[in-house]
Amino acid sequence: MTVLTILSAAGTGTGPFDLYTSINGTTFTLLVSGIEKSVLVGQGYSSSAVPNGSTKIRVTSTSVSCPTSVDLTITSSTSSTTSSSTTTSSSTTSSTTTAPLSLCSLPDVNIEDMIWLPCNLNVETYRDGTPIPQVTDQAQWDTLKRGAWCYYDNNSANGPIYGKLYNWYAFMGIHTEESVPPTLEQVAARKNIAPLGYRIPYQHDWEKLYQAVNRTSSYPYYPGKMLKATGTIGSGGLWTAYTPPPGGVSTVGTNTIGFTALPGGARYRGYPAQPGYPASAGYFNELGNDGLWWAAKSYDVQIEGWDTTAAANSLSYALPTMNLETNRHMGTGASIRLLKENSCFFTGIGEIAEGYYVYPTTTTEYVPPEEPQE
Repeated sequence: MTVLTILSAAGTGTGPFDLYTSINGTTFTLLVSGIEKSVLVGQGYSSSAVPNGSTKIRVTSTSVSCPTSVDLTITSSTSSTTSSSTTTSSSTTSSTTTAPLSLCSLPDVNIEDMIWLPCNLNVETYRDGTPIPQVTDQAQWDTLKRGAWCYYDNNSANGPIYGKLYNWYAFMGIHTEESVPPTLEQVAARKNIAPLGYRIPYQHDWEKLYQAVNRTSSYPYYPGKMLKATGTIGSGGLWTAYTPPPGGVSTVGTNTIGFTALPGGARYRGYPAQPGYPASAGYFNELGNDGLWWAAKSYDVQIEGWDTTAAANSLSYALPTMNLETNRHMGTGASIRLLKENSCFFTGIGEIAEGYYVYPTTTTEYVPPEEPQE
């Protein structure tokens, strides 16, 4: 049996890499060390030393500046043919170069080992040029199982200010409706909404941003107000003004690190009538009051939570804090922030011959570098 391990994204500070293998997922044995990033990102590392059955391959960066890891999990599912696995692997690791795109006029936010864009995403195509449909009709929006975008209140004047609102399907690159749960081939065929050189954030990225912002100040910590753009409506800003109770904390944004979080609001889907519950019409809400941003989690979580909720993070005009992982229905229209791909985090994909398929968990749970256990 041969395994091909490939990184589909890796920061400029990552590598060389050590590869470990594990049958039980807890005890790891060194497979090979010192593989350069150019090898793993390009042709990939091929090895016949991986045993049959359920196993993991741990790809660990030995870089001092970016010592991160990712685990690749071999599933017990088999693809229909070896060639389909090859096609899947190729489609995941290749990218289409598009014309240079100006995503934001503000300077990048460089905090610790992350580089965030300080503007909400405002694109209409996936990375390879495939259009993302604009859907204005609420009834159509309510039933979508594929990517779509809209302007808040279907008003194009909101686009240059707040960016577009995207459903979770667009965020995850689901351009055609998938089965429930999706097959591994369907997951691998998803598009990339992030233009070349950028990536979508994982929940871990948002949590790491939260912690990093806290480290820029002393206790008590108020990451929400430090991330929000300055000012309120009526005083040159876009956030709704809020008067805290006596002794309360001001919620006015200070934009401490230049993140410039804006209250772009959200679009909520409607629900048909159910026993004991009347029908609920979809609507736009919270422009000026709240900002809501999608975050990716593991493929496993997305499959298990299919057609229910997905991770999102929010800021409120009335709170100085940040709400982490406030799950929303996948049909919700929310904002998207991107990171540059030279951040430390990297993803991977692998392929097992004889039909076995390795796919990236790309979880929010980073695996710390460690010595292989005997």
